[in-house]
Amino acid sequence: MLDSAGAGTRHWTSQIAHLLHPRNLTLFRSTKEVNSQTGHLDGLRGVAAFIVFICHLAYSSHDVSIGWGYTGERQQETGNSYTQWLRLPIIRLVCDGDPAVAMFFLISGFALSWRPLKLAREQEWAKFARTLMGSTVKRWPRLFLPVLASTGFICLAVQLGLYDLTRGIAHDKTLLTVFQEPHPEAKANIFVMLGSWLHANWSLWEPFHWDRDAFLEYDIHLWTIPVELRASMGLFVTLLAVGGMKSNVRMAILAILIVVGCLKDNWAMMMFWAGALEAEIILSRQASSVPYHDVDKDSEPVQRSSTNSMFRGLILVLSLILMSEPFEPQDTYGWRALMPFIPSNFSEKRRFYTCIGSMICFHLLNSEPKVCAFFRSNFIQYLGRVSYGLYLVHGFIIHTFGYAMFSFVWRFTGVETAFAREIGFGIAAAVIIPCTLYVADVFHRGIDEPSVRLAKWIENQVIVAD
Repeated sequence: MLDSAGAGTRHWTSQIAHLLHPRNLTLFRSTKEVNSQTGHLDGLRGVAAFIVFICHLAYSSHDVSIGWGYTGERQQETGNSYTQWLRLPIIRLVCDGDPAVAMFFLISGFALSWRPLKLAREQEWAKFARTLMGSTVKRWPRLFLPVLASTGFICLAVQLGLYDLTRGIAHDKTLLTVFQEPHPEAKANIFVMLGSWLHANWSLWEPFHWDRDAFLEYDIHLWTIPVELRASMGLFVTLLAVGGMKSNVRMAILAILIVVGCLKDNWAMMMFWAGALEAEIILSRQASSVPYHDVDKDSEPVQRSSTNSMFRGLILVLSLILMSEPFEPQDTYGWRALMPFIPSNFSEKRRFYTCIGSMICFHLLNSEPKVCAFFRSNFIQYLGRVSYGLYLVHGFIIHTFGYAMFSFVWRFTGVETAFAREIGFGIAAAVIIPCTLYVADVFHRGIDEPSVRLAKWIENQVIVAD
């Protein structure tokens, strides 16, 4: 019996060591062939996840959500001049989480719709129904099993006192001058913590409150996960309804639904439908055998192509500007003039132009071969592979190792001047970022990939075989 226990211990020790060893990182795996049609979207998802991470790393000590020319309440309180070049449109996209989240939802809508719509065009109705059933069954375990693991680990870390080590900086307004995220506290005992953890996760899972964001006590960044689940279910119902329709009718209905989503103040559903519409547009163009970027043949094809490229470039720049809508647009130079054009019942004003710009940008990116090639590059694809892990673990890393690193570095650089503060932030970030990617990679291999396999197994168990 002792030999058996010892063998089991050695096995698990070996597995953990293999999981943690740097040479086994996903980054160093031999890269599989990237899907030529949709592979760039994995890279785009990875870049979006990385931007969200950078936003959350910076926004406690930097007004990253405030745009250039802001004159609102915070400016009056602090007397700061919000005219730094990093706040300018387009430039500020590198650390603004809102456009990245909008892009998440567009990509999800596209990815979840691609195969069902393709099968519908081929009139493979049995496969179409089977795909929708499988997607519906898999969606919950695919999204929430990794969340259970990440939040469970956070609860354990909180109860063991790990969060107490950085509680001082978490509430220090001289260091985190802009925003202090909730820093979880230990409960009376592990059983109370377990009950709290289960209750908090139920607030994420239960699907019956479309009008409420769930801000989880242990990681407030996870509010997007229940939104993703509900919007996915709404999209599956939509695909079931429009799957048997003609392509042009399908596109028209999806376009109408996008407008309805906007008017009904459901921006997430609007983005999912927009992703589905983009998938239908691309499939339609593939079916017609017309390359996405072709122009009409005429006597001056080179000039026509150049003119078309310039026009598309201008539209792309415009879309990036719209994506740069700041947190308080009504108090920001230039943006306040656009406020009257937002539907009155669209409650989150800061997301309206962000969503519109993201839709346009997404459409254009899908048709630019050079841009798609960038998102298929090795490191960008790596970010795509670990993107869900990065999204789930970065909050924990920031609240523990991140805060400790900021406190340590700022102790040497000081925070008395803006220059010293930024030097300290940059040094700390240079250490925090690769460490977070390492943990995200471990989480991806140890939790996320097995969750995908388990979700697939559940699908095969509950759905009748063909």
